[in-house]
Amino acid sequence: MILKQLVLIMTLILPVTSFAEIISIGQNAKVLTRSNAPSMGMSKSVVLKKFGQPNKRQNSKGKITKRNPRISLWHYSKSTIYFENSRVIHTVHHY
Repeated sequence: MILKQLVLIMTLILPVTSFAEIISIGQNAKVLTRSNAPSMGMSKSVVLKKFGQPNKRQNSKGKITKRNPRISLWHYSKSTIYFENSRVIHTVHHY
């Protein structure tokens, strides 16, 4: 009886506590400040003024709908900026 209760409690607790994804980024991780990274919601024109032309641009392929918006990637030498339509949604820095 106690085992059943313990299993029930664990099945209720585990989904709540295990929602985070752990990503190993190596020993050379650096803390970025807002001044050297584009903020979420920033427009493409502001990114161009602040960071210049990207080395490479990529656009998502497939049918663009309201539920499946266009995702663009701008590759710089040390970062990749992800846009949804014309707004920044994420920035990945490469060191």
